[in-house]
Amino acid sequence: MVPPRLIPLLERFDFACQRLADRMAGPAMDSGDGAETEVSRMTDEEYFWEPVQKALLSVEDSALDTVGYCTYPHGSDADEPLIDIVWWVNQEVLHHGAEIALMRDLYFARHR
Repeated sequence: MVPPRLIPLLERFDFACQRLADRMAGPAMDSGDGAETEVSRMTDEEYFWEPVQKALLSVEDSALDTVGYCTYPHGSDADEPLIDIVWWVNQEVLHHGAEIALMRDLYFARHR
């Protein structure tokens, strides 16, 4: 069972990942203005980030408050509760996903 506190973050994470995947998978995607924008498909290598979500779904509620639960050795992860790290990663997916989509659009628009 997924801890109730994690559900809103996972929903936002799912939305961001789905939006990015739709944006990258092609052949077209609504850019938010109702107009279809041509996009090419993601490569198989670009799907490697998916195991992260499976790992989050297996976390128990008590682990969310555990400091040092994340084993990433850099930054403040070892000093933060897991729920804070999940929130931060969620924000990073939203932020960098938007940047990737913008750069991709600009690249394709320039080469038309």
